[in-house]
Amino acid sequence: MIRIYPSRLPGEPLETHAVERPTTLAGWLAANVRGWQPDRSHPITIDVDGVTVPAEHWADTQITDDSDVRVYPVPQNSGWLDFIAPVYSLQWRAFEYVKGLFDMPRPESFQSGRQIGDSASNGNKARPGGVVRELLGQSRIYPDLISAQVSRFVNKRRMETRMLMCIGTGQYSVLGGSVRVGNTPFVSLGADAAYTIYGPGESLAADESAENWYPCPEVAATGGGTPGLDLTSEETAGEAPSTDALYLNGKTLSLVGAGAEFPASWTPGATVVIRAPDNYQVTQVGPRSRISGPLSDLAPSVGMKVSLQFGGDEHDLVVSAYAPAVPGVPGVGGAPSTVLASAAPTTYDFSINPAVWTITYQGITRTLSCTANYANMSALVADLTSQLAGMGLTAQDSSGRLLIGEPMSPYQGGVISQSSAPIELFGVSPTYTVGTASSGGTPPQPAYVELDYDDADPFAGLPIGNVRLSISHRDAQYRLVSVSGTTASVDRLLDGAADAGWAGWAARTVLDFDALTAPTGQNWVGPFYACPEGQTVTELEYDLLWLSGLGRINNEGKLRSLSRTVQFQWRDSAIMGAWTTVSRTYTDATTDQIGFTHEVTLPYPMRHQVRMRLAHRAGSN
Repeated sequence: MIRIYPSRLPGEPLETHAVERPTTLAGWLAANVRGWQPDRSHPITIDVDGVTVPAEHWADTQITDDSDVRVYPVPQNSGWLDFIAPVYSLQWRAFEYVKGLFDMPRPESFQSGRQIGDSASNGNKARPGGVVRELLGQSRIYPDLISAQVSRFVNKRRMETRMLMCIGTGQYSVLGGSVRVGNTPFVSLGADAAYTIYGPGESLAADESAENWYPCPEVAATGGGTPGLDLTSEETAGEAPSTDALYLNGKTLSLVGAGAEFPASWTPGATVVIRAPDNYQVTQVGPRSRISGPLSDLAPSVGMKVSLQFGGDEHDLVVSAYAPAVPGVPGVGGAPSTVLASAAPTTYDFSINPAVWTITYQGITRTLSCTANYANMSALVADLTSQLAGMGLTAQDSSGRLLIGEPMSPYQGGVISQSSAPIELFGVSPTYTVGTASSGGTPPQPAYVELDYDDADPFAGLPIGNVRLSISHRDAQYRLVSVSGTTASVDRLLDGAADAGWAGWAARTVLDFDALTAPTGQNWVGPFYACPEGQTVTELEYDLLWLSGLGRINNEGKLRSLSRTVQFQWRDSAIMGAWTTVSRTYTDATTDQIGFTHEVTLPYPMRHQVRMRLAHRAGSN
């Protein structure tokens, strides 16, 4: 006897059926339940003679009319029968879009461009084992989502959202004008929306909407209406030496000042970032700023990638023109103009009481200042020489006294004058010598570079005249070769490899330096498991959205091209081996939001981990 109960609570059965001839549980269900299929899951349990029979044994469990067969529903909001349900595939195309799997950084300097809105649609979410509606007559139906809706960028400003939804059990007559998005009929959307109705038994194998994609919940997948993750995560902060100044000479650097020491992370083999500013003369030549001055540290060449820091901004650039320094040709006769201190400096520490004065020569007046603890004459002379760049004068150590004058023939001669020269440096009665001009000869010509952005757009906008800035090879990275006490030796790194042709720094002391351990690269967003536990996949997709577009504003206020490189990595979580990297560079000149969808085919079924980062800034905001 077969009894069907509404629950396992005490009570009478809803139905009672006799077993007319010996059969199996699956055989009886197939003969008596309309639409029964043995390969589907069913929200019921069956007890035979007081023992619950697993569903996989229903086909081989024999029953007769003497058997005590009891059928109970699985406790949930559902009935106990499940049928093939006709579904329709909803394909929604729109010009607007929601944030994707990962969000890209927002360039704050841009004015707002065209934004991509939320194109994701909502629907009732079907529960596994839940009731499938079966209706008679005419009724307004809100279909059930039976797989995760998937949104993809089909181009950078256009996306598609696909959904698979269930109308109900059996055949339905769906009129075209009755299919709506909210209160908007599909027919009024034209080519921006399309749908297909499938009846019972029809194959969905060719419809992408029937693919069941797993959205990574930690990330908030595309089309979910939830913001994704920001790729502007900061890299691990570097450690700096404790020092008042850096003395650079060749491939070595030394710390200057009492108590100076390297941090524990500065060990042989470590990568460090060192930026040593200097004084340059800037002129405007055509559309570019020409930077002239001490470029031996950089050792530039046309096409070399460099980084320039000025006024708190950093620019990644490319050398478009380079001319090496041209030595001067000494003239005949003449004598240098000089000013010589009457005594040795009484202090090198101006960190508390700065010294500021002006010097005039050949019609050029410049303000000089000492604002730090120089510790020794070498550091003081190096700093003043940098400030005097472009005047034809240098600072020198003359037997322990400070001398400012013309360094070499041909001499210009003429008067050097100072106003409010500090007694701590020049004494009470410095000696001023008026030089005489040499005949013939040519003064030395400094090296110069002109620069472009990575997209070949000219770099300009630096102030004309004497400018203090830092210009180094791209990223300014060096590898520590040795560290001993307060001195370290380094190799310059170009694209991660030691630059054997680099001769090193010109000897000088730098106060306004940057010296840090290089970022460790731990600016990854993730890792995340992008596949449910206990399952494997062979395909994955990831999305990128540039919230404020991709571009830069030049000094004339015009929008120009900008590039960004993004690295996406995956690995098999079962073995936790090496990461496989997918690196893509995006280039555009727009303030409109743009997005991209990329597919990755895995070499074999796996439960994978994924992570992503903004790998390199190529250009400048």
